[in-house]
Order: sequence, then C-alpha cells, then structure tokens
Amino acid sequence: MAVLAGGIFIFSGATKLMPVEAFEISLVDIGFSSFALAPYMARLIIGLEFTLGFLLIFHFRLRKVTIPLAAGLLVIFTIYILYLLKTYGNRGSCGCFGTVVEITPLEGLVKNFALFAILGVAYFWASPFEFPYKWLAAIFGAVILLVLPFLINQVGFPFQKQPMSGFKHFAIDTAVLYKDIPHTNSFTDITAGKHIVAFMSPTCPHCRLAAKKLLVYKKQEPGFPLIFVLFNSKKNLPVFFDDTKSDSIPHILMNNREGFLQLTQGVFPRLFWVNRDTVEYETNYYELDRSEIDKWLRAKN
Repeated sequence: MAVLAGGIFIFSGATKLMPVEAFEISLVDIGFSSFALAPYMARLIIGLEFTLGFLLIFHFRLRKVTIPLAAGLLVIFTIYILYLLKTYGNRGSCGCFGTVVEITPLEGLVKNFALFAILGVAYFWASPFEFPYKWLAAIFGAVILLVLPFLINQVGFPFQKQPMSGFKHFAIDTAVLYKDIPHTNSFTDITAGKHIVAFMSPTCPHCRLAAKKLLVYKKQEPGFPLIFVLFNSKKNLPVFFDDTKSDSIPHILMNNREGFLQLTQGVFPRLFWVNRDTVEYETNYYELDRSEIDKWLRAKN
C-alpha cells in the first residue's frame, strides 16, 4: 500500500509540471503566494510530492515521518478542493493531476479520501524493510527530488520579454472585430480608454492558462480594464468557461472566423495593451506583470 501511495504522489507531482503554470496560478488564486513567488512555491511543492512518494516507496520511517507528512500535504490539497467547490462549484478540473488527467473537484475529493485510506492501511500494516545505507539513500534521494522540478521546468524559461520602448504600435481593425456582432456596449468597447484585450481560442490550452491568470487579476482588482475576445465556438465555449471560470469577464464573441484569424495572425493567446484602438504593447500570459500594467494605465495618453 505504501508503494501504491508513493506512486500516486509521484504521478501527481509529475503531471503538475505539464504545464506548471496552471499550478502556479492556483497558488495565487487561493492567496497562498504572489505571482512573483508562485513559480518557486509550485516547484517546491511538486518536489515535496516527489520526495514523499520516494520515501513511501522505500518505506522510510513510515509511521513517524513519511505518512504523517504525506497526510498533512493531502489535507492541504483537500482544503484547496473544498475552496474550489465553495467558490466555483463542481466546474472544470481540480488540477490534482495537472492538465494531463482532468478530474472534477468532487472526483478529486473522492481521490483524496481514497488516498487517505491507503495511507491508513500502510500506517498500520506496512512491513518495514531495511537495506545498507538506507538513511544516506533517503537523504540523497530527497535532495535530488526536491531540486528536480526546478531542473525539469526552469523558472521563466523559455519566455523572453520584449522592451516596451521598442514595441511598434499598430491599430486594431475594429470593423473586422465587430463584424457580425449584433451589438456592443461600454463593457466590450475597446475604443473607450485603455484595456488589456486578450484574443483567445476556446480550444487553446495556453489561452486557458491566460484566462485563469487574468481572472485572478480581475478578482484582485474588480476595476481592472480587461476584455476577452473569443472565437464564438458554441461547442467549445462552455468547456472553456467551465475550466477557466472566467465567464464573468467582459467578452466579445467573434462569429467571423476569418476576421478572428486576421486579427490574431493565427497565434493564441495574444494579450494586447490597447489605448483606444491602438496596441501599444503585447505580452504573453506568463510574463504579464501587474505592476507594469498599472504603470501603463496611469501614464498620460
């Protein structure tokens, strides 16, 4: 049973690395970390999952050290799932296995209770085994596994930010943007002041990460000027909103597929810093920095 529990912990950590940004955003969303620290906290927690999995498999001090630590981490994960259920309901994925195996919060809760049971069986009935230099192997393995997530998925790689001063401004063709849209209003008019305008495809996994991060910004500051522009895929939009929980964000649904591809050049997501109809800067979702956005918003036109 200890080996089974250890395998689950290792699998859980490995799937959270693919991609790790989803886990980072979750840590910020629940208030456990800032965006600056989240890349490090996420990898540290994943490294802890790897380490606990390794120690469970090798039956290292199960009753006194490993199982209590594993149960403690599982309690933290369970509290997070309860937060998801209270805040969003049983929508989208709980992130227990990253984006590799998507399960709902309720399914994640059942998984955690089953893992608690497995740990309980291991606590009372697991047979310890010894081998030479067990302590040395445990310490050496723990150190390697704690560091491993930082080596597999390096912080900030492969993102490189373009200087704002060297960015060439260009205008968004609003005639194309609003073509075939019955009406618009002040919440979806990108020409009214400054906005972060996110062009996203509902089927794009990176767009979902961008939507989750931007939703956190919006929750932290309700006045954050944010607009989503989404291709109006009736089949995929409900899945997109269930996963990202971002249906409360003001958005424009484009029915014109050719126009959507024209405005994005087929690249998703595109996060434009728009002043009236002019794009003054563009960043990807990972390097989007709230302090830089605030500085840009306060700057005179």
